[in-house]
Amino acid sequence: DEQKRQDFVVCLEQLLASRLEHHWYPEHPSRGQAYRCIRLNPSSGREALIETAVIVAGLTYADIQLPLELTVWIDPDSVAYR
Repeated sequence: DEQKRQDFVVCLEQLLASRLEHHWYPEHPSRGQAYRCIRLNPSSGREALIETAVIVAGLTYADIQLPLELTVWIDPDSVAYR
């Protein structure tokens, strides 16, 4: 439902902000890029931050319907995915 979806989004934002707090360099955006990359694929298993947000929101991993493969780069002033 919409409330659970919103809870997931808020939790994931908080977890990402906490994880990236000391790995954010606006003056050198490429510094720390590997740490700020989230990669999903069948061989890498589930991403812990996403798994935690799913559980906190009362959802299942299947509920969020992520693609089998996804890479997200989170850089100062830019978020990109493939």
